[in-house]
Amino acid sequence: MRKSLLIADGRPMGNPQDLDIIATKRLIEQGSSIKCTFLNTRKSEQRYKVLKFDSNGTATGYCSNIIERYEKRPTEHPNYDFDNMCLLEFAMLFEPHYEKSNQEPEKCVDIYEPESQTRQRLITLTDNSKIVIRNVPAVVCVPYFVASSDPENYYYSLLLQYVPFRNESELIVDYDTARDSFLVKESDLRATNARLEIFRERDRQLENALNKIHALKS
Repeated sequence: MRKSLLIADGRPMGNPQDLDIIATKRLIEQGSSIKCTFLNTRKSEQRYKVLKFDSNGTATGYCSNIIERYEKRPTEHPNYDFDNMCLLEFAMLFEPHYEKSNQEPEKCVDIYEPESQTRQRLITLTDNSKIVIRNVPAVVCVPYFVASSDPENYYYSLLLQYVPFRNESELIVDYDTARDSFLVKESDLRATNARLEIFRERDRQLENALNKIHALKS
């Protein structure tokens, strides 16, 4: 670990133990600036929901999740094409916004941005809740499915990530399986694949899946 940090810092190779604390801290901060977020792409009936409680300990409903926030994204925005934005891109670019606590501003400067800066980076959803624009796109992790052993979840996961929708039920309506819907929506999937080219460091998952499904058909 320390040796890799030493190389990344561009210093002459030497004893890794000699890497000073300040340099180590700086390099760790650089490497940890990219956040990782989990996107549960299982079918809706297979996902857990988190209860929320009031001050008396009474359950008042369920906490909102990223898929629900995505469905409530704006119809228009000067900087983002939300209509054609897929869930994966949404998860990379935005995170939930939580209101400030009642702490004094001086005590929470390390937690919250100044109000004027925060307001500029907020986007209001259709239910008037808000999301925050990330400073750096996040790395999105999803459950791992194998097409040969679990084709329904495999193709549903890809549909959920890459096909723009306003209601999740649209993804496989009128189709018997997620695989059937995946084939029919190929043009949408390829369009999304092109949009995500700027994030291509992530992987070639969608392109490989499209090639694989056509190979199986032949």
